[in-house]
Amino acid sequence: MAGAGVGGLLIAHVLADTFRRVTVVESDVLDGRSGHRRGVPQSEHAHVLLTRGADALEDLLPGLRSELVAAGAAVAPARMGPGRGTRVVGPAGPFTDVEAEGETFLGASRLLLERHIRSRVRSRPTVDFLDGHRVTGLLVAQAVSRVTGVSVRAADGGAARSLYADLVVDATGRRSSMPRWLTEAGFPSAPETTIETGIGYASRWYRRPASPTASWDAMIINLRPGINNRFGVLLPVENGECAVSIGGGAGSYPPSDEEGFLRWARDLPDRQLHDAIVESEPLSDIGAYRTPTSRRRHYEKLRAWPQGLLVAGDAVCAFNPIYGQGMSVSALEALALRDCLRRGPENLERDFRDLVADIVAGPWSLATAEDMKLASVGSRKRRSLPARLRDRFIYAGHDAATSDPVVARTFGDIMMMRAEPTALLRPHTLARILRHRLRSTRGPRNRTAEPSP
Repeated sequence: MAGAGVGGLLIAHVLADTFRRVTVVESDVLDGRSGHRRGVPQSEHAHVLLTRGADALEDLLPGLRSELVAAGAAVAPARMGPGRGTRVVGPAGPFTDVEAEGETFLGASRLLLERHIRSRVRSRPTVDFLDGHRVTGLLVAQAVSRVTGVSVRAADGGAARSLYADLVVDATGRRSSMPRWLTEAGFPSAPETTIETGIGYASRWYRRPASPTASWDAMIINLRPGINNRFGVLLPVENGECAVSIGGGAGSYPPSDEEGFLRWARDLPDRQLHDAIVESEPLSDIGAYRTPTSRRRHYEKLRAWPQGLLVAGDAVCAFNPIYGQGMSVSALEALALRDCLRRGPENLERDFRDLVADIVAGPWSLATAEDMKLASVGSRKRRSLPARLRDRFIYAGHDAATSDPVVARTFGDIMMMRAEPTALLRPHTLARILRHRLRSTRGPRNRTAEPSP
């Protein structure tokens, strides 16, 4: 098992139910300290566990939610709208109020979440951690086209040594070297889809006042491509704190000094996030991070694939992080692997590759529909007419969501991965979007630009 991030830990937990020994190789030293580690440079920024991902995590690790709440994680209403809950500002403006009776939103930092997952996995007697080491290549039995292990080396240098295994899983994240390892072992490289979004963001942690002026618990401000390429999120985390991340696309990066940070927040498509942080107490320095490329590796399209090798998480599909899909997708992939293992070892590699491709397809489609608006002019010109018409329809849906609670709820379900993007095409929802479009006396052009076909 290569990688001890959220995805790697969950897969190690699943593997421990089937294999006599699971070894997790991690380049960072996992010494139990609470600070951010080098292998997860994005951990100081706002993270969200989407509803479907949270459900998958609880399925994998029963009782984890209660543990996180006991450790101080925030529990807030899952409703959307101007009142308490989450304020969502789409490209056409704030979503209308949507009730979510009984539903709650769990707010926890990446540090808290990963620390508790790692503690659970460490408690498994058949799981070992080889931290401070990195995988440098695959060991392959060419005669039978099977991966038999990995070559590992201490992260601070030294001689490489062989680590043999019945199954190797790569969950080393968006910097995975699997394409190189495959070609070095004589296998073809997988086709890739990449989108240059020019995304960068800056983050800071705050403590909100006991009685904040705004009544909402969280805020998501989407960018408006071509009009305002800035976005921002405010998410509650443990112990009454909140994580704030602001950013921009198309190479428009936020500054990391205090004056520039506040100025950038003030100029977001909606000013309420700025007003919230002005009245809050800063708890950290401002950290900057850039992920200018979204990438999907289509391993499922390779005919030649060795036995004994799986790839998961960001090593397969590295999403634009502003959509918060990564951890939830990793949890769903771990569930998929559990199902594959319960069916037996026959066709494990092929079945898992296909399931991973199915899991990432919906989130990738939703994210790239927005990402393409930030891509280069040449990339946008190459888009098909159906894709551009789809953008027009999605924008019409965003416009309807500013006043129609059914459409707003559908968007919320899609954002939280409770529904596929095709949910907008359900007859009842589609009719409401079209009705709003026809009845609107002030189209979205009066408020912001609309994608043109």
